[in-house]
Amino acid sequence: MQASPRLCLQEKTGEGVSEEERAQCRETLRQLLDRVYQPLAVQELLILQGGSKQKSRLLRPHGVHAVVRGIMEGTGGGSGADAAAVDWRKCDVVAKILAACPQQCLSVEDYYKLVCPQVLDLLHIQDKVTARQFQRVATTTLLTMAKGHPQLAEKYLLQPMLAPLLRCSSAAGNGWSLPAP
Repeated sequence: MQASPRLCLQEKTGEGVSEEERAQCRETLRQLLDRVYQPLAVQELLILQGGSKQKSRLLRPHGVHAVVRGIMEGTGGGSGADAAAVDWRKCDVVAKILAACPQQCLSVEDYYKLVCPQVLDLLHIQDKVTARQFQRVATTTLLTMAKGHPQLAEKYLLQPMLAPLLRCSSAAGNGWSLPAP
């Protein structure tokens, strides 16, 4: 039985919607969301859901980038102290969202394994305005994660970030090294 869009959008009647129909509607919504520009989907769903249910988007490839862009889009156009304060507040909010492990993850470590490489990728954005915002989000997220789970932040953020520097210093004979992951 194919779920019709009307059924998916229809208000509950006295008889309700079966579990099979709900599953079909969920699948239809997932397929629709997969075809939409991800930052726009995140932005609109954040408005509709209040932000908390977007955590599953972070677990997808490029999910961190889509969530950050969706929340930060439109920020940075102003000038002065007020605009800068709003920008920093948004960065703090995004960092808290990124640092908090969603309920659907089996462990904080599994979450960090998936999300931390994406957080580090935020440091490599080329566009200057976007790069500034994304770098703020990345550094604030790193600090938030390091405060909450220092060992995991070291393993999945600091060690990968410092590895090239350590390779250079060990090649130069300084003998510095990080503990093995």
